[in-house]
Amino acid sequence: MSENKGLKAIQSELIVAEFAALKAEILMRARFRFTLSTMAILGTGVFLGLESKVENFGVALLLYPVLLLFLASGWLYQFKANLNIGRYLADVSKSYGVPDWESRLVASAGSNRFNLLGTFSQGWLFILLQWICILMSLDYDFARTVIEEHDFRLAFLFFISIASNAMTIYVVLENHKAKQGHI
Repeated sequence: MSENKGLKAIQSELIVAEFAALKAEILMRARFRFTLSTMAILGTGVFLGLESKVENFGVALLLYPVLLLFLASGWLYQFKANLNIGRYLADVSKSYGVPDWESRLVASAGSNRFNLLGTFSQGWLFILLQWICILMSLDYDFARTVIEEHDFRLAFLFFISIASNAMTIYVVLENHKAKQGHI
């Protein structure tokens, strides 16, 4: 009998330690998401500050949306990893009959169908920064270079920038679907 109590005590300690480690990982991933958003803002500021130092700045402006797509993808990845950890914690706590925050979040996942501030506040930031770069690139004799000099490499870069923007919109919408519990 005392052996069974000792085993349950060890099992309880292991569960508490696992919860603590996973909660710490959730916080670390949440901080990293904010870091990615901060990198996007600061990177754009630094990048635009280099305008007078770069000869073909219009070309550089067309490449930056691709980098922002990768930052947004990392942002989504961290969110989905946090969701998986939260779901695991909810399942474990449910199996032990302990109500906790993750269980409440899973239960209320679909209650707020369009949470503009929660999902899109950071996600649309990536999209907005991409459009700033794309629209600024048009100011650098973009059309003249493509049409008069038949330099279709710029047109291709422009297409890549627009495609990156479309993929970033998809990433932000995926984040929204994941938040609503559809993934």
